[in-house]
Amino acid sequence: MKLRFLFSFVRGLRARCLALIPHQAISQRALPLVFLAGATFLATACWLRPALSPDVRSYHIPLAIWSTTSPEPEEILIGPRRLVFDSIGVLLLALVAAGAVAILWRPVHVETVAGVLLCSALATNAAAALNHPALIELMDIEFEQRRQVASLIIKSPEKKAMANPHNGRIGGHGALTEDEQRGDVVRGGVYLLYGQWLILWAVLGIVFGGRGTLLRRGRQVLAWGLVGAALAGVFCHRRLHAELYWDQALDLEGEGDFAGASAALDHAVALFPELEQLERTWLLGGKIDYQLGEASLRERFFRAYQYHRDKGVPRAVAYAQDLPWTIKKTGDYRTGLTTGPAGFYFAEKPNSAETGTPYSQERLASLRMANIADHRLALSREHLRALRLMDELAAEVGDTQPAVRNQAARFWTDRGLQVYLDRPVLTDSDYNYFTYDRRLTTAQTAWQHAVNIVPGKRDCAFYLGVAQARINRDRPDLVAATLEPMLIGLADRPLRAEILDLLGDAYWEAGRMLEARSYFAQSHDTFSLPKRPNIRAQKKLGGL
Repeated sequence: MKLRFLFSFVRGLRARCLALIPHQAISQRALPLVFLAGATFLATACWLRPALSPDVRSYHIPLAIWSTTSPEPEEILIGPRRLVFDSIGVLLLALVAAGAVAILWRPVHVETVAGVLLCSALATNAAAALNHPALIELMDIEFEQRRQVASLIIKSPEKKAMANPHNGRIGGHGALTEDEQRGDVVRGGVYLLYGQWLILWAVLGIVFGGRGTLLRRGRQVLAWGLVGAALAGVFCHRRLHAELYWDQALDLEGEGDFAGASAALDHAVALFPELEQLERTWLLGGKIDYQLGEASLRERFFRAYQYHRDKGVPRAVAYAQDLPWTIKKTGDYRTGLTTGPAGFYFAEKPNSAETGTPYSQERLASLRMANIADHRLALSREHLRALRLMDELAAEVGDTQPAVRNQAARFWTDRGLQVYLDRPVLTDSDYNYFTYDRRLTTAQTAWQHAVNIVPGKRDCAFYLGVAQARINRDRPDLVAATLEPMLIGLADRPLRAEILDLLGDAYWEAGRMLEARSYFAQSHDTFSLPKRPNIRAQKKLGGL
């Protein structure tokens, strides 16, 4: 009897405890606190996703509503990152803490707390996307580097390349359209990450935590959304106002009013000084100065770009500035054509001037090759002129202008690629093709020069590592040391797996099997999916 009574008592106690759990879970304070816990997670999550560097959390991104001693864009992107007290994350955490106090005091305030979070999320997402054009330009440069490296990897003789231009952290939605350039006002939205989900989370908080009918709750969402849009305008009004003047300068330059365009561009930079760091501002200002006949740093910057840009890609339309953003050796989204190497293209088969009859295939091929040779020689001279001009400009401005350093480093990177991948470049004193070894060392020199201009340039570190692996096959430690800057903080898993596989091959060819298998194992652990296995690492690990 005692045992039966004890069992019945335990069963009853267990039933009462289980009945209390859902009651506590759906109490007036429990669900709002769960909502605030989710808001805390999203408020401190990664808000910006670069193509190569690790994700940037909200408390590393300043609001930039006013001019403060904010960290430099390179510090935010590459590191070492630090907590910024006037950042997006700190503001949102303060609002969440205040909301928790209000809900614990009176649970009916959950709708108001969710509404405040909704308008704050709208404003802070706008600040992250719009108030940091120099940071967004650096992310665009990383996107360019990743796409360029991946395009070269898939053209290698190795099969089953893991990295390709479409499986990066920034996929097809990062494609450029029309006249977009690095650091444009719309480019920031490409890199927004988990901060956008805070907007949806706040909407759910209003819908499920509000009172009254569903129509009333929808009106509350709309009202708070309008307040958030207005707050976003307050947060970003300096950038938006400056962009209006920037567009006005572009229009005035197109109309031939170069003095008015120069004044509008100066006004834009005065409203938002960070625009001065952008390459597109230097290009537009240089074009205006060139038209006015003024000798300035920006005018030399613009002339160097015009010397260097690819003039062999046919275009059916003229862009607003005739300054398209093209990534060498990759497809141009706007034309569907591949940039570089520049060549000569016939729109249709040319006819003989004497007879009016079409040329034979042999004669047509001969004309095409002659035109290509002449065109390449002219372009080579212009490229060398651009490199000399940018070296002088970079030495003159030093580290004060990131636009100059980035363009100079990109020119030298493209120079190395042109020598290494394209037909050998012809110079004024050498009309013969380079030997393979000479091409490789010339490309190495160009890439090393780019790294000296912009330390930590990831794409050049990869190219130098590949060249080092082909020159010093018996010294894999040099290859590992060369590729180390590429691996530091690299968040792109397919690309990291490719580099680790390259290191494994270097040690394999040198006969150091233990180190090789270690790198192959790291490559396999880094990236190997059921539908996209890391076959090369698997084969090497299997001893094949």
